[in-house]
Amino acid sequence: MENHDTLQDIEKLVQGAVEDAKSFGITLDYSHESIEGVEKVLAAYHEKFKAGALTDQMANLIGTGYGCYVGETLIRQLGFGEWTVPKEGVTAGDWVVNIKGNHCLFPSKAVRRIKNGPEDNIITMYQITFNDFSDTKISLKVF
Repeated sequence: MENHDTLQDIEKLVQGAVEDAKSFGITLDYSHESIEGVEKVLAAYHEKFKAGALTDQMANLIGTGYGCYVGETLIRQLGFGEWTVPKEGVTAGDWVVNIKGNHCLFPSKAVRRIKNGPEDNIITMYQITFNDFSDTKISLKVF
């Protein structure tokens, strides 16, 4: 990670997501299965967003926190990868997980999940990404 402050920001957002998930009765423990819990929370926030009970700004902040949690879980489960903020290209300025030169935009995906609904399911992206870079394959319940 090039920017220590960015990493600290990500850590704060991740901890915020872990705490927020508890209000939904969900424990986020950095396991593969915890991503199913993230999807449930994002689905609940999507319903609030659709109903007008969640502003665009709130959806961005909440989604970014949960997306950072998913990215951090992937890094821990793979045992490699790092957060970075590219300076150029289509991901310039975004927080991405860099895995062997591939940029994974989990924060952006989680924001889209809240705003767009189930077609932006976070489980699918996590599972495909993990399976692409691991010799051990996982199969999570996608709903």
